[in-house]
Amino acid sequence: MTEGDDAAAVDASDEGNPVFDRDGNEIGIVEAVDEDGTLYVDPDPGVLDEVKAELGWGSEDADNYVISPDQVASREGHQIVVRGA
Repeated sequence: MTEGDDAAAVDASDEGNPVFDRDGNEIGIVEAVDEDGTLYVDPDPGVLDEVKAELGWGSEDADNYVISPDQVASREGHQIVVRGA
């Protein structure tokens, strides 16, 4: 998916994928995605967190960043890029 496409098409298959800001800095991994396409991003994942997310065992906990579908700028392969503030 490129910028300008329907960026809200993020789904559970994106769990475990890295999330980057517009400058290319990794800001975490997708821990979970709810049915509305809201991302829950773990800013400091450990190896266990990454494996759990890839297996779909992630959770929406208080330490995660919440990123709404309209904040997703693009999906490029397995990488998600979010818009700046």
